[in-house]
Amino acid sequence: MTDGDDVGERVILFEDKDIFIFEHKQEDNIPYRSLVFKSALNQIQSQNRLRYYNAEERTKQFPLSKEINKKTLMETKKGTVVGMDETYLSFEFHRIMIAGLSLIGDKTDLSQGMKALVLGGGACILSKFLYHHFPESTIDTVELSNSIVKASKIYFEWPNDAKRFNVIRDDALEYVNKVAPSTTTQ
Repeated sequence: MTDGDDVGERVILFEDKDIFIFEHKQEDNIPYRSLVFKSALNQIQSQNRLRYYNAEERTKQFPLSKEINKKTLMETKKGTVVGMDETYLSFEFHRIMIAGLSLIGDKTDLSQGMKALVLGGGACILSKFLYHHFPESTIDTVELSNSIVKASKIYFEWPNDAKRFNVIRDDALEYVNKVAPSTTTQ
């Protein structure tokens, strides 16, 4: 999460009783799409940088791209739509988590895939980054908020790939207790 005080020009794309999803440009003039809880208006919970994509190709993957683009802050360019930049992580703590993968060691070849579990996934920014950069991997994400799950699937363009990308709506601790093997201490 980050302090949302540096958010300048913005347009709200989605709002319900719990969250806002909006586009904004910061002082670097780079556009972002962000999610904020109404209970913590000065903190950005999830954020993705935006970029242009070929409209025909992107709308095959994400059919609502054209509709969402009617509200975008980005300049309209013929033959393009605005979408999430899956190559970039906005938050330093996400970059640190990814950097930790380099410490796994020589015995694990991540190019062969891994199973990742992301707890408290928010808009699935970290999960989508793993999905796009580790194409042989399976990513499961646990998110408690029904509002976030419903809206983020559309506005943060989750992959439609049930074999590799799954979002489970549950409390993270309860989920871990359900799926982790029981351990006993002696």
